[in-house]
Amino acid sequence: MFIYTLGTTANKSTPITTELPVQVLSPVPSTVPDESDHPYEKFLSSQEERKLEWKAQRAAKKAKTDHITTETPESSSKKDQNQAQDQVSLLRKELDAKTDECQQLKNQLAKAVEANAEALKAQLTVQGDLSKVSVEPCIA
Repeated sequence: MFIYTLGTTANKSTPITTELPVQVLSPVPSTVPDESDHPYEKFLSSQEERKLEWKAQRAAKKAKTDHITTETPESSSKKDQNQAQDQVSLLRKELDAKTDECQQLKNQLAKAVEANAEALKAQLTVQGDLSKVSVEPCIA
């Protein structure tokens, strides 16, 4: 309780006082969410993050296009020629490897044909011998 002086009496000797009750307020839990928990604040913060990301992407893209435009036509044509020569040399190596493989397959095929011809010749020889043997007993 607090005592407040409101003034004095008519004889001005005694002060007029009154007692006012003091109400002690306890902290009330806030029903209003923090600004950081508010959905709109979350949206704004994520939007700011996206803005920064987009800005970085645009800067990278601009730096890339600036680099491309700073090249002289001569340097880009030389670069293209070097790439073409590298591709041609790579293709020639592949062609040589395929040619060697093709030659090996041709050799294998020739050996297989030769082996089949020898086997057929031997089979015909055996059949001929068998037919002679089977014909001779019938004649006698």
